[in-house]
Amino acid sequence: RFDQFNVTANYKDRIGKKFRINLLAGYEMRYRKSEWSQSHIYDMMKNEPVLSFGDPNTLSTNASRSEYAALSGFVRANFDYDQRYILELNARYDGSSRFSPGIRFGFFPSAAFAWRINREKWMRKVKWIDNLKLRASYGRLGNDNVSNSYAYADRMSSTAYYSFGGTMVNGIAYSMFADPYTTWEKVDQTNVGLDFDFLNQFSLSVDLFGKKVSDMLCA
Repeated sequence: RFDQFNVTANYKDRIGKKFRINLLAGYEMRYRKSEWSQSHIYDMMKNEPVLSFGDPNTLSTNASRSEYAALSGFVRANFDYDQRYILELNARYDGSSRFSPGIRFGFFPSAAFAWRINREKWMRKVKWIDNLKLRASYGRLGNDNVSNSYAYADRMSSTAYYSFGGTMVNGIAYSMFADPYTTWEKVDQTNVGLDFDFLNQFSLSVDLFGKKVSDMLCA
């Protein structure tokens, strides 16, 4: 089962002849549930394929169930002045059921700025430059992608066997110990760049990147 719900609201406006704004806000919800079960037994009667008619010493059952839910609220604001100064601001507030109740939510902002230098008055006489733009950005991304739907809880398995009275019997045992403080992996990225187009046929882009990962998750 998978359910998803999204809603967004958008507002655009122009102030005077040169200033434009574009605002966006939204909400997203995702829910996924999966479950399965299986059983097998040997020496069943051919004319009665029923589990209870097999050898009870060979009966084995297994089942699994997991749920995952995520909530997100986000906003974005774009500001453009005369197509010279361009600013974009973003913010997300994400929650994931994979983490402990007290640390399920994370805040992830980003910002980007661009300056189109060739549109400045003192550059308009330079005809051989088609575009000269300086860019800078910073952003933080969140990652909750771990294979365990309950990353903060210990995992148990029913496939363990014990020696009981000289006979091997099926039982339950811990298969993985979890860290209850597991939370969002955070990826911080920065970028500074320059775009240079000239003579109507040449282009050059130079970029400097930086990336830092903290609270890294293991799959």
